[in-house]
Amino acid sequence: MLAAVIGAGVVFVRRALNPTYPVPALTSLTVQGATTRARPHFTVVVHDERVTGAPRGVVLQQQPAPGAHRGGGAITVDVSVGNALVGVPGLAGVPVAAAATDLRAVGLVIHVAAARFSDTVASGNVLDWSPRTQAAVGDAVTVVPSQGPEFVTMPDLVTVPTTSDQAVQQLEAIGIPATGITQRQDFSDTVPQGDVIASAPAAGQRADRAATVTLDVSKGPDLIPVPDVRGKSLNAADAALQQAGFVPEAYGPGGDSIVVDQRPPPGTPAKRGSAVLFVAL
Repeated sequence: MLAAVIGAGVVFVRRALNPTYPVPALTSLTVQGATTRARPHFTVVVHDERVTGAPRGVVLQQQPAPGAHRGGGAITVDVSVGNALVGVPGLAGVPVAAAATDLRAVGLVIHVAAARFSDTVASGNVLDWSPRTQAAVGDAVTVVPSQGPEFVTMPDLVTVPTTSDQAVQQLEAIGIPATGITQRQDFSDTVPQGDVIASAPAAGQRADRAATVTLDVSKGPDLIPVPDVRGKSLNAADAALQQAGFVPEAYGPGGDSIVVDQRPPPGTPAKRGSAVLFVAL
């Protein structure tokens, strides 16, 4: 009897000297909240986990379980740092549309960046992507499409009669954007109005798709209306025609003679620098 009493006393003394405390429930708390609740008898040790769909920074599980009595110490908590990681598929040379499908198949999304020139990857296919190894489910993978080669060979837009609209279509077809095509108008006695007179770079030369291609487009011959010099003195008619850009050719006596007729007739469009004949009496 005495031994039993002594034994109970020893247990009581041990419990008094080594008290235990119930483990608090920490699930669904933030790390800071869990740390605060665990004090002063417990500390929190964070174990990072990736769980798809779980809220980030929140305690998912703990060990030891809540309610157990412990004499203080550490409580290990599993905390989500994001969705599960998946491998990023290889996308080299894959068409961008197919790359988007491949990424969706593993739970990723595509972000298409600005295209870059490439001499080896066809236009519209994947030139580069990032990240390349792993990404969290739902994350975006940045894909850089190829724009094709930077330098292309200029087509012949002059030898074969080509309108300015046709020239732009041909240049766009080889990858030169309309914004990189400059047109300027020039008179031409031989090239029909609206057709290309010349291009820079010329046919067969390399064109930089990041630079500018210039087209000289014909305005047709430089025609101006012939002024009316009838009724003017020979000298006044001569001066008026020269000022207008024509070469006067007079027939009749000089001096104070008056122009009575002219060819071409007044108002007729004629090539600048051509001759205008007039008769003075």
